[in-house]
This record gives sequence, C-alpha cells and structure tokens, in this order.
Amino acid sequence: MTRVEDVTARLKGKKLTIQVHGMASTPSFMGVGAHLLPHNGKHELNKDGLLEYDFYYKSPGNYSGDKLKPVKATLKETSVPPGVKGVRIFGEFNDVTGLLAEPKKKKKKESR
Repeated sequence: MTRVEDVTARLKGKKLTIQVHGMASTPSFMGVGAHLLPHNGKHELNKDGLLEYDFYYKSPGNYSGDKLKPVKATLKETSVPPGVKGVRIFGEFNDVTGLLAEPKKKKKKESR
C-alpha cells in the first residue's frame, strides 16, 4: 500500500467498522483485495486510545506498473477494547487517524 487517503471508523454497540481508502499500484479500476492487519501484530490501544492497523494491498503477480489507482478495505471488528477513541491506519508513506464520533447526549425534557 502506497498511501492512505481517508479513514472512517464507526462503533455501533460492540462492533467497530473501519473503512479505508488509499492509493496503490494496480491495473484494475478500483482495487479489491486490500486488507487491514493489526500494526506490529498487537491488538491493543496505543497511548492515545487508538487501535492501530497496517493497510495492505497486493497487486496482481505480473503487474509492474507505477500508476496509482484507488483501493479500499473494510474491517468489522467485534473485540474492541473499552475506551477506544478511534483508529490509526498506516500506509507505506503515511498514516491517517479516524476518530469515533462523540456519543450523542440525550436531551432532558423540559417540564412546564
């Protein structure tokens, strides 16, 4: 994977869904087959409360071009440590952080 473009992370109940778009050298229009693996083999929060993943894409074996095209990966994680604030995704040349949305506070009904 050459570059991470954007990251979206959503937590619904105990299920974390991560969607990542990046750029890689591939002959296909929209690269499929990209995937996420825990960064450094660890599945624990870093000091900022983020889960870290590496973004991988393997081009077809006989392709040696250098033109970058969009690729994407989605991961649904069910074992999420408490206190997670988001994710950090590492590409070859950069990393991008996707923070979870703040929980909505319930409004109190006004009594008259």
